[in-house]
Amino acid sequence: MAGKISRRDALKTMMVGGTGLALGTSVFSCNSSAPSAPAAGVPQSSAEGISTKYWESTGDTVSLLGLGCMRFPFMEGSDTVLDQAAINEMFDYALAHGINYFDTAPFYQGGESEIALGIAAVRHPRESYMLATKMSSHHFLQDNPQISAEEIYEKSVALYNQSCERLRTDYFDYYLCHNIGGGSGGGIPSFELRFIRSGVLNWLMEKRQRGEIRHLGFSFHGDYRAFDHFIALHDQGQVHWDFVQIQMNYYDWTYVGNGTDNAKYLYDELVKRNIPVVVMEPIRGGALARVSDALRDRMAQVRPDMSPAGLALDYVASHPGVMTTLSGMSNMEQLIENINTFSPLQTLSEDEQAVMETDIARLFGENRPIGCTACDYCMPCPYGVNIPANLRVADACTSQLNMPNPDGEHDKEYMRKRRLFLNRYKNAMEPEQRAEFCINCGQCQPKCPQGIRIPRELEKIQTLVEKLKRT
Repeated sequence: MAGKISRRDALKTMMVGGTGLALGTSVFSCNSSAPSAPAAGVPQSSAEGISTKYWESTGDTVSLLGLGCMRFPFMEGSDTVLDQAAINEMFDYALAHGINYFDTAPFYQGGESEIALGIAAVRHPRESYMLATKMSSHHFLQDNPQISAEEIYEKSVALYNQSCERLRTDYFDYYLCHNIGGGSGGGIPSFELRFIRSGVLNWLMEKRQRGEIRHLGFSFHGDYRAFDHFIALHDQGQVHWDFVQIQMNYYDWTYVGNGTDNAKYLYDELVKRNIPVVVMEPIRGGALARVSDALRDRMAQVRPDMSPAGLALDYVASHPGVMTTLSGMSNMEQLIENINTFSPLQTLSEDEQAVMETDIARLFGENRPIGCTACDYCMPCPYGVNIPANLRVADACTSQLNMPNPDGEHDKEYMRKRRLFLNRYKNAMEPEQRAEFCINCGQCQPKCPQGIRIPRELEKIQTLVEKLKRT
């Protein structure tokens, strides 16, 4: 690849919206005539209006809204071929309106996400946007549980180089040890094999030293014991984490977990160490956007001018330790709505945040969906079941209070709900992809980042379908 860029040179360029212009100020500059950096951690508005923050620890000015690239749009009538023209349009619009952080991974959308993002991004000056991708080596263990540390190293190096080629870059602004801590990541033993015994973590730190990785972090799914282990590496000086990506939203803040196994604990521990937080799943894969009318009415009492999705994003971005909030947008309508939410960000007061964390989270939890985010990590099913499609039908009906209960006292809406569920279920997938073909092999279970007990949920869906057909 042409022209390696040094860490020092890379840090000199800071985005000022989507025009491709860059500030000429290095964070290392001692020139008293150079422009001063914005106040660290204080939201600013770019020329286009979207809120940004300058982070002294990284030397970057980052848009508070980042584009998550795991849900790029497909061509009409296809679920495998991405719509590159639509993706280019989304990238251009995002960049022009102040978004400068773009997050992907080698296996998102079968690897096509990195390719499509690279095609869209390379049409713009490299310094005008920041790329984040990941070392997704947990896939190697899923394919071969007996894989050796030496094989992990070789495959990891190849995966990194593949990301460079796909994204058409010779350096990454933000690079993550992907999905460590639990779920499909495998927890501490998996991390030790993937990154410590293999030597991959040392190799990545050398990449950072040479400027080929500007900032090194990790994305986390799991319980707090694993999280504490990874943070201890930072405290002990074995690795410096420049940033950490966690799942955070008003439902996961304290409602989910026991005080140490929730988003608040993770966030607080990172803030204590001045480690910037990147947020994933701020809308829980869309579940916090698809809420019942009753919950929507209650949320309107907090901010009547905001949609449930906008309010969920606003809640997350109101936390001062959040560097950027990733939203997996799949069309221009979503992109425009989210940009408007952040242009500029109207932070929630402490009282408004408290309502979201307690009252709204409780109401959502009482009508809690399965929680599938359609990440597709569980796929493909060896028996042809379309796991996300099955789970999402149930989630959609639950979140809209349209789930029929054949075992309880039938309300006056029961027949309508029954008809709605069965029609949605019929139209969501082919007959051979339905829950009835699950044989409880369990291969999907360890792959789910959300920890969903997939075979159990599929069995519940199939039981419900059978009962509804009989009533």
